[in-house]
This record gives sequence, structure tokens and C-alpha cells, in this order.
Amino acid sequence: MREPSVSPEIMPHIITSVGMLVLNWSFVENTLDMWTAIAYRDVGGDEIEKEIPKMFSRKVKYLRKCFRRLAPLAPHRKACLHFVERAKAISDIRHNIVHGTLSDYDPETEMITFSILELNPDKTQHIAGKAKIVGRDLIGFANELLAMASTGPVLTQSILDSLESQDH
Repeated sequence: MREPSVSPEIMPHIITSVGMLVLNWSFVENTLDMWTAIAYRDVGGDEIEKEIPKMFSRKVKYLRKCFRRLAPLAPHRKACLHFVERAKAISDIRHNIVHGTLSDYDPETEMITFSILELNPDKTQHIAGKAKIVGRDLIGFANELLAMASTGPVLTQSILDSLESQDH
């Protein structure tokens, strides 16, 4: 296995961007977990799914259904579905970066390459793959997740406040 072709000067920038992406993703996914718990426990989501979804892709499908079908969540539908869709859009990028290995950087194009082991279509064999992202796009996604990490708790509190006011 060869050394990655990344200059020592650029490494701190990549590390910072990846760290921002990873750290802020945890806040975003925590928000989705909170909404899943609220929907399931408090507003009838147990009628949509018999088990609480744990896998990210199942949570996304579940939350889409909940925000579209459950009346107590209707006031939050637009903002929360937007949040869910942005998380979904970023999830593959996050997956490739987290589960890949930094393998190359092209200073002319600012293209960062991560090598990743993927499964073939019938899921019986690993195949080598590559995920590429331009440095400014990585920074953009990291910054978007930073904003979402701040927005998520505000939306969650809004849901909780409206449910409390519906109870009274």
C-alpha cells in the first residue's frame, strides 16, 4: 500500500474539514434520533412502524412518513422534511469520507480522493472504489452540517413546545 500523495501543508486543512463533517454529523443524526423518538412515542408513529428504526436509511423513510401523515407534526413538516432531505443528501458523502481512506490530493484541481471498499451488487465480494470530492465542496458540506447542528435542536424544541401546547 502506498503513502497518500497529500502534502503536509494541506493535511491540517483536510483534517479540520473532515473533523467538522464528522462532529457535526453526530449532532444532525442525534436530531433525527430525537424526532424518531418523539414520533414513535408521542404522536402515533408506532402505527407507522412496529419497531423504532435505527439504521439511517430507515430513519429517513420513517421520518418522511411521520411528517407527512401525523397531524401533530404537520406544523413542522416543511422545515423538518427539508432538514431530513439535506441530511440524506449529505449522508453518502459522509459515509465515503468516514469509511474511506485518504489516498490522494491533486493541488491543481483541489480534488481529494478517498479509497473505499464497497460491495458488489449481489453483496458477495468486496471491490475497490474511490470517492472524490473537491476541497471547497468538503468545506461547504462541513459548514452546512455545522448550520444544521445548530438548527436541529431549535426545530426539536419547537416540536416539543407545540406538542405541549396541544396537550393543554
